[in-house]
Amino acid sequence: MVQTILLLVYCKAQHCATLYMILCEAFRTDEGKPLVLPVVRAVEAQITADHTLDHEYLPIAGLQDFRTSAARLLFGENCRAIVENRVHFTLHHRL
Repeated sequence: MVQTILLLVYCKAQHCATLYMILCEAFRTDEGKPLVLPVVRAVEAQITADHTLDHEYLPIAGLQDFRTSAARLLFGENCRAIVENRVHFTLHHRL
C-alpha cells in the first residue's frame, strides 16, 4: 500500500497525463468513474467485428492445451508424472 501511495505522489508531482492504478486494480478516472483501458476497447471492437466468432464457453475443465502446457511449465518436461501421463486437473469452486 505504501508503494502505491508513493507512486501516486510521484505521478501527481510529475503531472502524468494518464495514470493506471494497475497495482491496486482500481481503474478509475480522477473523477472516480470507471476507466476502461484502451487495449480493452480495441479488443472489444475486434471481437465485435469478427462475425466468425461465436459465444461458446470453454468446457468446465477448461482448455486442454492450456492445462497440459501449465502442467509442463509447473512440473517440467522431464517430470516422471508428466512423462507417464499421470498429471490430472480438478476444478475447485469456492462458495
